[in-house]
Amino acid sequence: PRKENSDEYLKISSIFGSAKATQEADNILILQEHKALKEKSSTWFKFVEVCKNRYDGDLGKMIIKFDKDNLCFSTNNKVRHDASQDDILISSLNTDITNSNNNDLMIHNDLNIIKKTKT
Repeated sequence: PRKENSDEYLKISSIFGSAKATQEADNILILQEHKALKEKSSTWFKFVEVCKNRYDGDLGKMIIKFDKDNLCFSTNNKVRHDASQDDILISSLNTDITNSNNNDLMIHNDLNIIKKTKT
């Protein structure tokens, strides 16, 4: 990535040579530290942001946590895709994903319900 302000999150324009690289890419994923959670917790939190999704179109962020004992990442926490950088909502660890009859993706948890219609 380019040299960016450390107070800001990376974005598509942060990618070096972004004009050609980002135009030709089908998908762009950015892995970065979650600054707000880093200050409030000693746990290692990062998030993956889907910045470009050419064929499906869905964009969003997902918090990931690294488990050193098992050497794996977990994605138990969900981040609302329409939340702003400063207003990211993190749901509980209990998330149930189901498909309804009309192919809508429903994500249920005790904090919110997000409904996305596949087009």
